[in-house]
Amino acid sequence: MTIQPLESGLSAVLTNEGADAWKGELVVTRRGFDGRALANSGL
Repeated sequence: MTIQPLESGLSAVLTNEGADAWKGELVVTRRGFDGRALANSGL
């Protein structure tokens, strides 16, 4: 995963270099500097 700048803001970009399609839910977690989860969201 990389963070890429867009005109509208930042975008998290994932790449799949394998032959199999990805399935399932991706959960993104925002963490504080102490490692504590501050927020999360399923995509």
